[in-house]
Amino acid sequence: MIARLMIAAVMLWPLAAGAAEWRVIAKDSHLGFQGTQAGSSFDGIFPAFDAAIRFDPDHLDQASVTVTIDLSKAESGNADRDSALGQPEWFHVKTYPTAQFVSQSFRKTAADQYEASGKLTLKGVTHQIVLPFTLKITGAVAHMTGAVTLNRHDFNVGEGQWGSDQWVGKDVVVTVKLTAERAGN
Repeated sequence: MIARLMIAAVMLWPLAAGAAEWRVIAKDSHLGFQGTQAGSSFDGIFPAFDAAIRFDPDHLDQASVTVTIDLSKAESGNADRDSALGQPEWFHVKTYPTAQFVSQSFRKTAADQYEASGKLTLKGVTHQIVLPFTLKITGAVAHMTGAVTLNRHDFNVGEGQWGSDQWVGKDVVVTVKLTAERAGN
């Protein structure tokens, strides 16, 4: 009986020592985007998103992140642009109400610096992306910042008359600032 308990403990130990679960503190977190229209830059936000995070810098092989973004809530600071974002030429929210990033691997690049490789699905199109980010963990609270530049054409965002870069730039910078607390605290 003791031998069975010891075997069970040894088998479960990697799970207990693995990546910690984290809960995003929404009021202290931000998921944004930056683009250009008619040569002028603008900032926007995705105020509604959910993240399932398992992460421990000492167990990157067990880390995982899934972020789901409600595209219908996108705000860019301009009512006309905001109403257009949900239309078929842009996010087409009636057919594709959410975008999702699912991590596949993590890599440490320097002190407090990492890269998350994963698949981003937006408007029914999936592409591999790499998100470089900085992470500071103090006790049970983590602060993460990162940014990645996406080509909107890769995801069929801005179709038809908006397909060229004449009025809306092709590059969009997605910015992430998350504050999370370790689950169980």
